[in-house]
Amino acid sequence: MKVITQKCEVCSKHPASGFNYGACVCNSCKMFFRRVILRKNITDCENEGVCISKCRPCRFQKCLQAGMTFNPYSPGSDLHNNEVILFAIINNLQHIDNHREKLFNNCLFNGDPSFTEVLGTLNFEEKPPDLNYIYKEWSFIQSITGIDFLMKISFVKKLELPDQIVVIKNIFIQFSIFSIAHSCYTTKLSRLSFPNGSEIPEPNIYGVSDNLRIRIQGRLLARLIELKVSKQEFLLVSVLLLCDPCTPNLSDHGKILITSQQKYYASALLQHCLINYQSSGPSRFTDLLFLHQAISSTIDDLKAHYQLCQLYQASNWLHTKKIFLCID
Repeated sequence: MKVITQKCEVCSKHPASGFNYGACVCNSCKMFFRRVILRKNITDCENEGVCISKCRPCRFQKCLQAGMTFNPYSPGSDLHNNEVILFAIINNLQHIDNHREKLFNNCLFNGDPSFTEVLGTLNFEEKPPDLNYIYKEWSFIQSITGIDFLMKISFVKKLELPDQIVVIKNIFIQFSIFSIAHSCYTTKLSRLSFPNGSEIPEPNIYGVSDNLRIRIQGRLLARLIELKVSKQEFLLVSVLLLCDPCTPNLSDHGKILITSQQKYYASALLQHCLINYQSSGPSRFTDLLFLHQAISSTIDDLKAHYQLCQLYQASNWLHTKKIFLCID
């Protein structure tokens, strides 16, 4: 039996007791993480991250940074009428997404990692208050924090590296545009844009029609507004986007795992709809699943937009980062 001698990845004080919730941590940090996940959202640090080690919000952030995630799934488990498990699933996703939003709004990432490198540990730096991102920089930080979010979903870590690459590469642009659209919906914007007001895509690019640009800016956002998609629904649909067993080049083991998780998270979404919408829950469930069509259509239009930019050499819009160059 292998004895674990390394220190806890969260507190760095006690020896790690094992690989718990996705990281080598001590029993104390393991139980702390579980308590936070099974209760309501933890508050923000009152000292903006500059505080003593006993600060609960900062300790929880260290748990997320170490890669800890909670998935109450076990073979044969069923979500039917189990609101406790549903709450734990959604609460865990909310914590991970809150972390993503903090990175997106407050941090920067220097470098140009390959797609394999970006699936590892990412070192973000605090963004200077006076730093103003240009369009391509917003797009890059949106994508790389999105990848970080997707990699923190518990079952992704159970995939072999080649499967992780094909799954994340297949979905990260879809998740990026979906998360931008939902953020714009929650802030009551009428078109897709980054936090500084930059429209997505940028206007007045030679060779790009207004009709194409308007479709990109409005189709998905209009559907979110029409359905009034909640944050919980956004998160569950996001995981289901990831659960595509038909992803090209996925191994047999990967297909089996992804299929099981697809059924599990679909069951979670259906249960959420039944709890919150009662008799209209099944139709709500169907409407949410069909968001995938609006996302895919928006991605197709973005690809057409990108090809036009290449054709007319609109270099200010074209990406040169490695993670974008690998997209088909």
